[in-house]
Amino acid sequence: MKRCWFAVMIMSVAVARGQQAPVQIDNFTKNFKLYKEIAVGIDFFSGRKTDVAPFEKAVKDARSRLATFLGDDLARGAVVICSSLEQRDSVSESRVLRMGYNWVLIELTPEASTQQMIARIKAQSNGEETAGRLERLLNRTPEMKAAGEARLVNSVVQRMGYAILTTTLAPDKPYRISRADDVGRSPLPDWIDVGIASHSAGGAGVNLRMLKDRLDEAFPLEDVFAMSRPFVAPGEGGGGGERMVFVMREGPPGGGSGPPPGAQGGGQGRGPGMNLPKDVQDRMMFDAESSSFFAFVVEKAGLDKVKRLVEECRNGKRPEELLTQQEMLGRDLGKIEEDWRAWVKEQKVEGPPGGFRVTASPGRPPG
Repeated sequence: MKRCWFAVMIMSVAVARGQQAPVQIDNFTKNFKLYKEIAVGIDFFSGRKTDVAPFEKAVKDARSRLATFLGDDLARGAVVICSSLEQRDSVSESRVLRMGYNWVLIELTPEASTQQMIARIKAQSNGEETAGRLERLLNRTPEMKAAGEARLVNSVVQRMGYAILTTTLAPDKPYRISRADDVGRSPLPDWIDVGIASHSAGGAGVNLRMLKDRLDEAFPLEDVFAMSRPFVAPGEGGGGGERMVFVMREGPPGGGSGPPPGAQGGGQGRGPGMNLPKDVQDRMMFDAESSSFFAFVVEKAGLDKVKRLVEECRNGKRPEELLTQQEMLGRDLGKIEEDWRAWVKEQKVEGPPGGFRVTASPGRPPG
């Protein structure tokens, strides 16, 4: 009798477990529609077409730029756009990767990010809502909404560049959203990885204003060519930490730009007014130099020569040996650096003085 009861219990547990998987699949398929091949090999999942539309041209352009340097056989992936926190809770990285993708990004729309920030404000205030902060979040102007959408598109496209690059060049190494920008897996020098990802997003470089303001503190290019991208420890929270995006505003009267809102001090800075951990500042400077120098080489040498540079570096050649060929940028590395610095000073940048951004550990929507 006991054996019979035990067998019934086992069968009940097995049936219950067998019913759990379809529930998860139903939640995902209920919340998201598949928008296939927004660009070749890149699918989007979203609850509504209007959330996908802003990405279409940027994603196609980015995919085309990546193919210039990596070939047309790029790793296949998906971007999941969540318009609510409930949608975000119904999808997981492993769930999407099991569908046959090599990489996946899971992103919140600006509206969903606002929901998340409101929830955090309420949690941190122990139920005492901060009326002013909540009002600013809920009553954004059309211009603010458009700017938020543009930032989201740019962020997704650049992270997509990292994801495609690393999974294409290192297909045997496991992918994680929390390490979407981990260029250590790529066989290319780190500065070229950063340069290609930035180029795919169509910009002249990340943190360009910060670089212009602090060009005298930049790493020598010879060091940038040889060094690994500075490591930044993951932020708080599970799953690989949170993406940190700092925006530096104009400083107070009397000079000095001051730390970004919410930034914590922690170490000597690579410049006045940057009260950020040194590893974050070094990462920002490395990314700014790498992306801007890559854009400089593309402009001065042309895409065909830069494509050859990438191919040779994939085969183990040192980039400085190729860059200092007469037909590339000239034989004098010191003169090359001097010309690049002058080029940086001539670049136009948008936004307030001191503006910069840094991605410390992608994988979760920014708080």
